[in-house]
Amino acid sequence: MKESNNVFVFNGENSTFPLGIFSTKADAIGFISLHKLNGTLTKYPIDIDIYSWSVQKGYLKIKNENQKSSKFIEKFSSAYLEHWHISDGIMGDEL
Repeated sequence: MKESNNVFVFNGENSTFPLGIFSTKADAIGFISLHKLNGTLTKYPIDIDIYSWSVQKGYLKIKNENQKSSKFIEKFSSAYLEHWHISDGIMGDEL
């Protein structure tokens, strides 16, 4: 069952691009556990970029013009996204 307005993205350790995008956390964990992978599983909202999401939630407060630039926005990420560190297919504590 798809979780409302979210996807779960798995990035393998030292990878450049995601290995998989899953509609449920359970599907992601199943795949990761089966292959004993290392990396990070992150819950992303869909239909909104993380920059705008962070501003809307109050996690990012724009302090200068540089924070509105395309160079800043295109590299932006947020530690406020729910994510889990995974080692040998075993999920650590939620962060």
